[in-house]
Amino acid sequence: AYSYLTPLNEKEQSLLADLHLEAGAPIKAAPLYEEVLQKKYGRNILQRLVISLYRQDDIDGALKVLDKYKKEAAQSKELLQLQGEIYYGRKQFAPAARAYSKAATLKGKHQGQCWLMAGYAALQGGDLSHAKRYLQKAAGFPKQKKSAEGTLKMVAAQQADN
Repeated sequence: AYSYLTPLNEKEQSLLADLHLEAGAPIKAAPLYEEVLQKKYGRNILQRLVISLYRQDDIDGALKVLDKYKKEAAQSKELLQLQGEIYYGRKQFAPAARAYSKAATLKGKHQGQCWLMAGYAALQGGDLSHAKRYLQKAAGFPKQKKSAEGTLKMVAAQQADN
């Protein structure tokens, strides 16, 4: 009833959008996030908008938002990873590898996983030289070492066949 009496402020809109997103109603969350984002930029709001569009299978909408805010997205490991995931899911492996490798260059705990995903994407796209380079970087991280080394053997075998 409160929202019918007074307009929601940005924080309240964001909280309502979060509730919709967590309740499995991303179609109701996206317009609220868009409205908040138009009033005031926030990386978390941008990320949640992209997630809400992605969860409602509006992949083109999610990519358009990422493109519109590409400068901001390029500085966010979360947004770059999300972009990589979206492209990978669309089987657009070259842009997926680029997004993951950009995310991997930003400092944090995510780096090894991003190098690994960049390697997988490059491999899926048939770019063996980039796949090898990314997987070698991933192998330098303890959690990704085993997966990266196993995949590097596949890359070496494919390169030997060519």
